[in-house]
Amino acid sequence: MKHLMLLRHAKSSWDHPELSDEERPLAPRGVKVLPLMGRVLEAMNPPVERIYSSPAVRAIETAKGVIRELSKPPDVEVHPPLYLADVPTFLQLTHSLASELECVMFVGHNPGIESFCEWLCFGRESGSTSLRTANLAWLELPIENWEETTAGCGVLRSLIPSRLIKALL
Repeated sequence: MKHLMLLRHAKSSWDHPELSDEERPLAPRGVKVLPLMGRVLEAMNPPVERIYSSPAVRAIETAKGVIRELSKPPDVEVHPPLYLADVPTFLQLTHSLASELECVMFVGHNPGIESFCEWLCFGRESGSTSLRTANLAWLELPIENWEETTAGCGVLRSLIPSRLIKALL
């Protein structure tokens, strides 16, 4: 059994119009939700062993903000193709994961991360899944090796909305 966490980056700032999309940092309210999201991840089993992040500043800040709360923080690997990735790009990364990894997290952007979640769970992109900023989808994949990942093989174990996290703050 493999576990895949799909985390959309936290709320980004639009205060600096001179920055490119990839350079935009998190907004204060995006930063605020990360420690509690990290505590949620700390309570999950199995623990996240590796995080792959888009190179966008807001995605990297999201990944690093979440792992600050973990007793055994995993490595965060910046994976440039995850910036505005589509389903085939996410699948290519998934197929390349080392088989010894049991639980991995991708930090990325919509619409790609939402589409990948739908593709894994429903076998197609339906447009019915909503991953808002800082929402986390926890998927179980009944496979032995990541390269066995196929359309519809995932089971959505939990969807943790950032609004719930904010309500707990």
